[in-house]
Amino acid sequence: PCLPGDYGNTPGRTSCDACPPGRHNPGSAQTSCTFCAAGRFNDAFRQRECQVCPDGRYQPVASTAFSPVLSCASCAGGQYAARNATHGTVACTKCGRGESSTNPDDGTESRVQCFPCARGRFQDQEEGAECKACGSGDTADSRGQLSCTPCTPGRYAKNTTYCAACPKAQFAGTSGHVDCPLCRPGTFGNETG
Repeated sequence: PCLPGDYGNTPGRTSCDACPPGRHNPGSAQTSCTFCAAGRFNDAFRQRECQVCPDGRYQPVASTAFSPVLSCASCAGGQYAARNATHGTVACTKCGRGESSTNPDDGTESRVQCFPCARGRFQDQEEGAECKACGSGDTADSRGQLSCTPCTPGRYAKNTTYCAACPKAQFAGTSGHVDCPLCRPGTFGNETG
């Protein structure tokens, strides 16, 4: 009888054929090979099982006689796929608003998970590959922000991660300042903010 990974479908024949790439055969004495299911692939002859797509990769279609699945596709920026050992991965998942596929700690691109935007950055759309920097006078004071907020009157954006109170003798009368101008001649500010 044929061993796993092989098959034989010709009566009276004493040799077996190897299952081709894109197919597998887990049992012995089989007369045909099984196509790889969606989420799986096989790039070699004589395989017992099709492999599941690794982290960050997916395969939306099953193998066919005319189109064997030999590999998995990589997720695009702003998407991720975690390996599914049971069924394989058939699609990537979009990063949500407030996150991206770029690691804020080291700047590397990931296809395995999404990361919340770092302080001072935001992402207002799904499927963002990178978080956007806050503009001048705006801040995002916590991770995972969907937008930046202008500093309120009496405060200024010391940087894009927090608003600071204006020092004494300085004042920002409107929101969104990056500094606090000195009080006008003849006026004074004896308190911060």
